[in-house]
Formats: sequence, C-alpha cells, structure tokens
Amino acid sequence: MDPSHDNPILRFKTFCWGIGTFLIFTLLLAVIAFFYRQPAQSPEEIAGITRYQTKTKFETAQAATLTQESILRAMPTVAESLATFKPVAVKKPEQVVPGSPTAEILARRPSNAAPAEPIAPIAPIAPIAPIAPIAPAEAIAPAEAIAPAALTAPAARTAPAARTSKHPPSTPAKKPRRH
Repeated sequence: MDPSHDNPILRFKTFCWGIGTFLIFTLLLAVIAFFYRQPAQSPEEIAGITRYQTKTKFETAQAATLTQESILRAMPTVAESLATFKPVAVKKPEQVVPGSPTAEILARRPSNAAPAEPIAPIAPIAPIAPIAPIAPAEAIAPAEAIAPAALTAPAARTAPAARTSKHPPSTPAKKPRRH
C-alpha cells in the first residue's frame, strides 16, 4: 500500500464499510428466514407424535387402575417382604476358583451331562522343503535373446562412442533479451 494513502481515518472507514456490508446481508437473511420458515417434518418428529399418543394412553390407563389408595394399601406388604428378603449367592462353575474347596467338591460330584469326547491330537506338520536359490544375474537371458534383433533400435545395440574430453560439449552463448 502506498504510504500516502495509509492513514487511520481511511482504515476506519474501510472497517465500517465491511461491518455494514456484513450487517446488511445478515438482516436480509433474517428477513428471508422469517417469512419463508416452514414447520420441520423430520422422521423423529413424526414418530414422536405416535410416541406421545401411546404415552398418554398408558398414563390414563395407569391412573385409572393404580389409584393413590391402592398404592397406600400395598405399601406395608411390599415393605415387609423387602425387609425380610435375603439375597442368595449365585453358584456357577465358571465362578469357582480352581483348587478351592468348592472346586474339589464340584469335581467329585457326578454331573448329569454326558462326558465329552476326548479331542484327537493334531498331527505334526511336515517340514517345508527349502526354496531353491534364485539364479544369478549372469544366467538371465540377454535382451537380444528375448526380443528379435530386427525390433530393437540400432542405437540400442551399439555401444556409445567414448568421449575424448572430460568437459561437456560447449553450447553457444544466448543473446540477452530486450524488453
């Protein structure tokens, strides 16, 4: 930017134009959205209507069947049974520690299940024969044996000429361009 055009007033003016343009487009978008808004009909809302109808049916049926008096009459019986309830330990063979007294008792007790058949041992795998070594590069056929000599280019069949100088060939100097 040219220093003669750079001053704080010009920067502030540009900033205000940017903010104003942004606000105009925001206001335009809000007006369009306000007038063209349609109710959303997503699958969740459509399924929700059915769910709310089912919920109100259940609530009215429950309110008719389960009154406050019946709940108060049932409370002492339920409270008494909960106070006398004693949880029973679950005994499963997979929860028994091997070598414990419970495991020994379970091992001595005959089971109702038929004995499992013993699994036959797996036959040992035969050793794999070693892989033959790959042929050395000299044993590979040359390119002429694969492709006929008539199909190969003559330059490919001849050896390149030996250089006489160790420096690359000189190139002519380029003329400078004029604009």
